[in-house]
Amino acid sequence: MKVIITELRYNNIRDFRDFRIKLSAEGSSAPHISLIQMPNGTGKTTTISLIRYALFGKSWDLPREVREFEPQSFKAEKGQFEMLYLVNNEKHSIKLEFNYEPGIAKYSTSSPTSGGYETGHNLPRQIRSLMTEEFTKLFIFDGELANDLFNSQKTKAEGAIRSVF
Repeated sequence: MKVIITELRYNNIRDFRDFRIKLSAEGSSAPHISLIQMPNGTGKTTTISLIRYALFGKSWDLPREVREFEPQSFKAEKGQFEMLYLVNNEKHSIKLEFNYEPGIAKYSTSSPTSGGYETGHNLPRQIRSLMTEEFTKLFIFDGELANDLFNSQKTKAEGAIRSVF
């Protein structure tokens, strides 16, 4: 199974009014690792968090958690994050829509067979059971936590490998 995140789209998320990051070339079959490097305070942690949340389907129970993504430098009532990805070369996407005033976030997903966006967090069957919160922390790697990989007291990597197999 092959999972490739191809593009990230932001609209009114923190200081991103309308922003896109292309992570891989369409149709490329070469092994690929994307590294995002930006100055402090410009969105690395936001990006990593949103990718993880989109993959494991974070439950948005607290309005303050939703409002943490509200822009501070301009006014916006709503925001949106969209992640486009391939599973075995089939196009999928996950949209996370934020309504800042009431503090509500909702997912919608699309797949090759859906004919558009469907309400809810509906991952492809092949990856649904894998995309847990713990596994996504290893799949979407935060370089600031690299020291944990060399700590013999930390066993999350081993646990993730066991879950996959």
